[in-house]
Amino acid sequence: MSEINLKVITTHQPIGSFYASKINAKTLYDSSRVDRLMIEMQEDINELNYSGIQRNLNEKKIESLQDYLESPDATFPNSIILNVDEKYIISKTEDNLILKSTTETFSVIDGQHRLESFRNSENTDFELVVSIFLGLSIEEQARIFITINSEQTKVNPSVQIFQELHDKVYTPRKMAANIAILFAKDFDSPWLNKIKLLGVKDDIASEGIISLSAFAKPLINLIYDDEKYHFIRTLLLKKDKQTLMELPVTRGSLSLFWKLYTQENELALYKILFNYFKAISDILPKDWKSKSSLLTKTTGYNALILLFKDLYEITEPQKDFSYENFYKLLKGLKKMDGTINSSIYGASGDKAASDLYKSFKTKLTQSRLNE
Repeated sequence: MSEINLKVITTHQPIGSFYASKINAKTLYDSSRVDRLMIEMQEDINELNYSGIQRNLNEKKIESLQDYLESPDATFPNSIILNVDEKYIISKTEDNLILKSTTETFSVIDGQHRLESFRNSENTDFELVVSIFLGLSIEEQARIFITINSEQTKVNPSVQIFQELHDKVYTPRKMAANIAILFAKDFDSPWLNKIKLLGVKDDIASEGIISLSAFAKPLINLIYDDEKYHFIRTLLLKKDKQTLMELPVTRGSLSLFWKLYTQENELALYKILFNYFKAISDILPKDWKSKSSLLTKTTGYNALILLFKDLYEITEPQKDFSYENFYKLLKGLKKMDGTINSSIYGASGDKAASDLYKSFKTKLTQSRLNE
């Protein structure tokens, strides 16, 4: 019978004892199962049975992690949380744990996506830090999973974007973060004092209308699909410029923005967006200055990005991204000034942004017909 022999550190906490150790990622993958969260209908239709603890796998997340694993600086320093049923235990001491090696030795409590990213990995040397509980019930495992994923503090997404500034690799995220910060600090910027760089109001974001995360993420996707972040970053770390240049511009991103990114010409990209937002702020001054308006909040911003994509198709052939051209194309929105509020479009969400975008489009179409 094959065995898994682990050197461990026994750790005592209120829930009981568990074992901290390390294990080869491939070995763990081949010896693990996940209790998927399922809802099973009983004979009585009013009775439901919830079984398992884990959510269904997010394949896009796994693909992103697989790209990340190819990076020279890939690391998973946090523990994979595991449970081992008593029937798989051969022996245990304070510093050693010997288990039967089967395809179900370990039940994954937390870390299923990290572990699943090794599904087709050729990296046979990657080790994972693990915390191993013994003999926990499904209910006890579920409580640990809930605590880890809902009650512990998550990193503010704006702080995550801000930290991209310190990355040695010039990724689309870093470019978008730099541009967002230019908008936040440029004294001529229509977004001056409106962008919460760390997700909260401070001296730079005295008005605090929109978070850095909400502002930067749509810009990232104008450059390239952010789901390919780790793939692009790995190419850059490997100095594989040729493959980077040959990447197809994905649906939703703008070819010019990708070109400016590969040239690291963020000032040119900033100027294009500056001219667009300056024209908007001059055409809709009441809404731009009003704290109750949706225009400079996430809903309005997302609608403006959708509208920008349309205008890009018009302005790109002649490469005329001037303030004057944007103003000419957008002046039909003047009659909307002072009307962009939650009572008409809803307070937030994709639907509210979509409805506002459609109103922009309708108003511009009507304006052109009346000219």
